[in-house]
Order: sequence, then C-alpha cells, then structure tokens
Amino acid sequence: MHTQASQPPSCSKRRNGRKRVRSAIAPSAPGPPPVRPPTGTTRWASTLPTWRFKNRLTRLFLGNRVATGYHVYFQLLVWTVLHVPYAVGLPFSLAAEMRIVAFGILFWVLEDYFWFVVNPAFGLRRFDREHIWWHAANWWGVMPRDYWIFTPLGVALYFASNAA
Repeated sequence: MHTQASQPPSCSKRRNGRKRVRSAIAPSAPGPPPVRPPTGTTRWASTLPTWRFKNRLTRLFLGNRVATGYHVYFQLLVWTVLHVPYAVGLPFSLAAEMRIVAFGILFWVLEDYFWFVVNPAFGLRRFDREHIWWHAANWWGVMPRDYWIFTPLGVALYFASNAA
C-alpha cells in the first residue's frame, strides 16, 4: 500500500509528477502566519497583492510613485461612475464634461486628504511631511504639491464650465 506521508499536507502530485502547492489550504512552512502591518499604516497600496509598474508615463503623472493595479482600477471605476449621466441621457456638452472633470479632480484631492485625516494611524495632527514620508519630496508648506496644483485646477474648471 502506497501512502503520501512523506509529502507535506500543502502539496499534491500532478499527473506529470510536479508538485502543486495549495497554500490557501495549508501553509507550506510551519509556524505562525506572517504579520501584516495594521490597515491604513502603509503607503500607496504597498502591502496589497497587486501588480505594479513604473515607466516614463507613470513618472509624468505620478511623480516618484509606482502605478498599481489597485489604483488603476479604482481610477477607472470612479471616472466611469462620473460619466454615468451620459449613459442615462445627459447630452454631451463641453460645460458638462468640464464640470465632471472638475468634480473628479476635486474628489481625488479630498479623497487623499481624508484618507490621512480620518485614518486612525495618521489623523490631522500627523498630517505633515514628517509622518507622511512618501509625500515628503513633494511637500509644499502645509500640504503635498498635488493639492496645491489640482485644487485650483479643479476650481478653475468648475467656474469655466459655468461660463461655457
């Protein structure tokens, strides 16, 4: 009688003789699971199991940050939702598109700000260059450079959409 007692419980043999690891069922190494940092304490989806890439285009739009699958799909979702009014009958106009883009820009500035302020790992008292070190290279005065650039851009687009 043949038993597979010599193999760890996380492996099974395939027909071609290779081992297949089923790590979701049982860990392949004994001991406690790896310790993950508390939610909200890490930067830019650094602990998420997602793909990442960096090239000239990402450096142009994201600076020194890496593009992640999480951020790409979240951006696509939000911009798609913002354009739903066109799908339900709003006729396209330059004024409407400018207002949608203005709202999207202001949404992302506020979303990033509130991620820090509402996050128990940071809060308003820790909203500074010292504690938000991944924005430190681009920190101007009391907030990151992106806030200084995109807030006036979003407000200007909004007011321009009223004139268009």
